[in-house]
Amino acid sequence: MHASRRLQRRLAAALVAASLIAAGCTGAADDGASPTATSVPDAAAPTTAPPAATQDDAEADPRDAYFELDRVLDISIEIAVEDWDVLRNQTRTLADVFAEIEEYGLSRPFASIYTWFSATVTVDGETHAEVGVRKKGFVGSQSSTKPSLKLRFDKYVDDQSLLGGMNRMTLNNSVQDPSMLNTCLSYRVFAAAGNPAPRCNFATVSVNGTDLGLYVHVEEFKAPFLSHHFGSAEGHLYEGTVSDFTPEFRGTVEKKTHEDADDWSDIDAVVAALADPSDAGLKALSEIVDLDRFLSFWATEVLVGHWDGYAGDRNNYWFYRVPDGRFVFLPWGTDGTFHLSDDPNPFDNISNPPPSVL
Repeated sequence: MHASRRLQRRLAAALVAASLIAAGCTGAADDGASPTATSVPDAAAPTTAPPAATQDDAEADPRDAYFELDRVLDISIEIAVEDWDVLRNQTRTLADVFAEIEEYGLSRPFASIYTWFSATVTVDGETHAEVGVRKKGFVGSQSSTKPSLKLRFDKYVDDQSLLGGMNRMTLNNSVQDPSMLNTCLSYRVFAAAGNPAPRCNFATVSVNGTDLGLYVHVEEFKAPFLSHHFGSAEGHLYEGTVSDFTPEFRGTVEKKTHEDADDWSDIDAVVAALADPSDAGLKALSEIVDLDRFLSFWATEVLVGHWDGYAGDRNNYWFYRVPDGRFVFLPWGTDGTFHLSDDPNPFDNISNPPPSVL
């Protein structure tokens, strides 16, 4: 293995150990393996893809192996040079955001600016052609040299996936978190507090033979996640980006399921309930939002210092309700957590309360 790749994998092993220690664990990873450098698979001997579930293990999800905290994925992407140059240079600046607000106000979700490209992708020795690859990120994580990426194995080939059933991957560059610890650690804190949260581990990534370094691999809010945590993926999922449950900020909420249905009655119900300061308003709110779980979510955002989340910035959050159920909030974009005391943060002073309305 190339020396830099070996060093990255040793770094990932150290990050795993630090995550477990900081989260109050005794040193055992989720599968019971000790998070030492020797437990991290070497790229020269790729980890075997997880086997399919058997009848004797009906509840086992073969995707679980891709999120084991002490597993460092080795991902290689081969893509046309001209496509890569376009992909990595697509960007959004604060000026672009303000220009879009100037033109449309906050009446709609922010425009999707990224283009999918076809590439050949190898994950731990398993290769697939015609995999969709695009850049990701709003503003803060922008980079043309180490872009955050989304991979979609079934973008161009129906039902294509890794052998364990994984058909999507999110790879964050963590440029706002040099420690690379915040995302995985904060999601573990959310989960420990009883909040549904993405799983997270690490991956080394190369493009056309060029080593891009270590990435944070984060679980997406797709059907497997929703089914696991809520028992159904048929509900209503939304993403909030500069969004809130007020007439002013409601328009930027983005549908992530049932996108073709022009039905916003559940969002409107939250907005209406919050506009009613009476006991009737609180009762109506409790019928559409699981308030106990929301308070846990809110408290955990404050605990980990998620200044760019819902409580602090009306940003970086998702929320979901099963059919005829109540909304549950989901954390996202936690690379800026555990900030230093001299960083700007709405939680620093009690006189500067969070702006979100719930």
